[in-house]
Amino acid sequence: MSSFVPGRPVERMALIGFAKALGFSLDEIRVLLDGFPRDTPAGARWSWLASKKLSELEAMSRRIETMRAALQLISRCGCGDLDRCAEAITASSEPLRGRVDERSIEVPNR
Repeated sequence: MSSFVPGRPVERMALIGFAKALGFSLDEIRVLLDGFPRDTPAGARWSWLASKKLSELEAMSRRIETMRAALQLISRCGCGDLDRCAEAITASSEPLRGRVDERSIEVPNR
């Protein structure tokens, strides 16, 4: 059951637009609007959803930093061919979970 009073579509659309701008999916917005008991205060709803979204952003941020480090490393690749790259990647214990071992990639002196 929705916590919104009927007849306030402009305000409802503004709230939906605000939530979308914060990166909430339509499913998450549906939870915000209709996924709590009717008497749940707005702050508690936002707090619960924000906590989940902040955790997602933290994980995404870690992934981006790992990708950035790997891209910076491969931008200095000095391997003669892709087979050598594949060997270096295979020798690395965790190519994108951790960091590619810089010692396993041949970086040319420029």
